[in-house]
Amino acid sequence: MLKKLSLLLMALLLVASCSGEKPAEEASADSVATDEVAHLTIAEFNASGEEYEGKLVEVEGIVDHVCAHSGKRIFVVGENPEDRVKIEAGDLGTFDMSLQGSKVKVVATGTVMKMDSAYLDNWASEVNAEDTPENCSEEQKEMAGKEHETALAQIVELRRQLAETEKGYLAFSSLEAKSLEEVQ
Repeated sequence: MLKKLSLLLMALLLVASCSGEKPAEEASADSVATDEVAHLTIAEFNASGEEYEGKLVEVEGIVDHVCAHSGKRIFVVGENPEDRVKIEAGDLGTFDMSLQGSKVKVVATGTVMKMDSAYLDNWASEVNAEDTPENCSEEQKEMAGKEHETALAQIVELRRQLAETEKGYLAFSSLEAKSLEEVQ
């Protein structure tokens, strides 16, 4: 009798394990995974982007720029046009140019690029090492000279900002898209 009861119990367990329903623990684990997406405004992400490095966030806004050269990045603005975030396409491949001006909802992973003194030293060395090819026109040489001056001015400004921070680096937060949907 005990043998029959244990066989019946094993058969019931087998049937239960093969059913399509998830045990309560698995169902709650799935809901936790979706709850782990932080729903933020662009202003909130910009204010504390470092906290979201490697974490999923969802932002919503208007696409004000799609990179025409590669299509691999967009810039999305929030309610205030000053609140702007760069979003890389990542696994999505490229963004369609028709997104410009559209309202989008993006789920993405936070990324942070840290710029310290060594980074700026290296950048300055690269800028100063660039030579203008001899076979360039005078207009091209002049344009290269302006780009050189602009890059050096950016480096000077970043060094000023770096001197004002206590962290020892400047952090530039952006997002790498996991999904994007146009919203009305």
